[in-house]
Amino acid sequence: MTDVFMKVSGDIQAVKDHLAGKNVTLWSYLEDIALSMPENSSEYRCLVGQKGREEIEKRKYFLLRVNTQSDKNEN
Repeated sequence: MTDVFMKVSGDIQAVKDHLAGKNVTLWSYLEDIALSMPENSSEYRCLVGQKGREEIEKRKYFLLRVNTQSDKNEN
C-alpha cells in the first residue's frame, strides 16, 4: 500500500482508483531522478511529454514534502 501511495504522489483518490483497476499516473525512481535534471535536458523534456507539466509540478511538490518530513524525523 505504501508503494502505491509513493508512486501516485500521495494522492489518496489515485490510490483508490489504482486499487480499483483504473488508470492513474504512476512514478518510478528513475523518473524522480530525471526530475532533478535541468529543464532543458532530454530526460526532463521526455517527462514533460509523458506526464505533462501539471503532473510534474504535483510530483515535485510531493517529493519536497516527503524530503522535508524525512529531514525533520532525522533531527
